[in-house]
Amino acid sequence: MIILTALLISFSFGTDLDRWIKKKSSHITSNNYKISFDYKLKNKIQNKIDSEFTHVDFFSFSLDSINQVLKINNRFVIFHENYTEIIDEDSKQRFFDKKDNEFENMKNKILSIFTNQNYKIIKLSKKKYFLSLNDYYLNIEIIFNNIEDKIDDISFTEDSQLFNIKKFHVSVIDSIPYSDSEWESYQTIDLR
Repeated sequence: MIILTALLISFSFGTDLDRWIKKKSSHITSNNYKISFDYKLKNKIQNKIDSEFTHVDFFSFSLDSINQVLKINNRFVIFHENYTEIIDEDSKQRFFDKKDNEFENMKNKILSIFTNQNYKIIKLSKKKYFLSLNDYYLNIEIIFNNIEDKIDDISFTEDSQLFNIKKFHVSVIDSIPYSDSEWESYQTIDLR
């Protein structure tokens, strides 16, 4: 009975995490945001885990035909309306490929927290929350640091992958970290 009462209270009153999500939603819905995080994956079937965290910056904005850029280390993924462009600054190669629907689906699931807010939050402890996305049946465990107003840790499973995300931060874009002028000289490979 005590657990049921605690769950009802969690649903009834806004939590620190819920307030943070609502505050960050304005950035997402205005399509002018940067999301930064470190992540690592574990394949649950093969019990294979990435050895270290990879840093990611995701930018969303409106600029001609480009509206989203993903930066992972020295690689840029530019999402055009009908195709994806991948620029590898280490190998000096530029790939054109079909639109990445798998990435789009995952991104839309996560961003639905901010756009349609069809979720439930259960506060498990002072910093630990359980967020359930109703539309996608995706359950996310979150460690929220309300003193620093940020998410310290996110964990969820999608298909056979266990995602662990650290230092999740949403902000307004102040600049876009690339200049495409030198990419014109890169070797081009078209896989469309």
